[in-house]
Amino acid sequence: MGTDFALACVTCKTYIDLHKWCIVPIDSALEKCFGKGNDCGCPVDCNALSQGVADAKARDPEKTKAIAYIGTLIPLVELFVKDHKGHQLVLYSDLYREPWSYDKPDWFEWRQVRSVSLFHFLPRNLIEEFGLKTWKEVREWVKTAKELGKYDRDNFDDFQDELKKGFEHYCARHKELS
Repeated sequence: MGTDFALACVTCKTYIDLHKWCIVPIDSALEKCFGKGNDCGCPVDCNALSQGVADAKARDPEKTKAIAYIGTLIPLVELFVKDHKGHQLVLYSDLYREPWSYDKPDWFEWRQVRSVSLFHFLPRNLIEEFGLKTWKEVREWVKTAKELGKYDRDNFDDFQDELKKGFEHYCARHKELS
């Protein structure tokens, strides 16, 4: 079990799931931020994130075999930090509801950068990454998508109503902006 973390760019409404990797040391400021039931996450800067990546690269690989996924995440996080330099970056933990949780306003505006974690169904991913334009296409895609594991496919029905609402909101909002 344990706490999961995600690094998000609030400016672009994009995030990457870090699984159990808290990329920055949990100092007193970060601990205070997470310890207060803070739904808005903890702001982090590019320097702290770059240092977290450097620290992870410097670890003895023999001692970190249990967390080998970090090696896969490192280049993805480096690219994420580079792409979002100068943006509002925030570290979230799953102790509270992240802004892409279905019960949050505008959750459907968020997109997940795929990494080592399970795929998270978000309208932007379905539209931008997989080119789906209608709810019917989404339903068909779920049946055969290689990107989905058995768990995701089997549990799709549990949250499809919320996802459909978000998908339709996203499509309508961005059709108006076009």
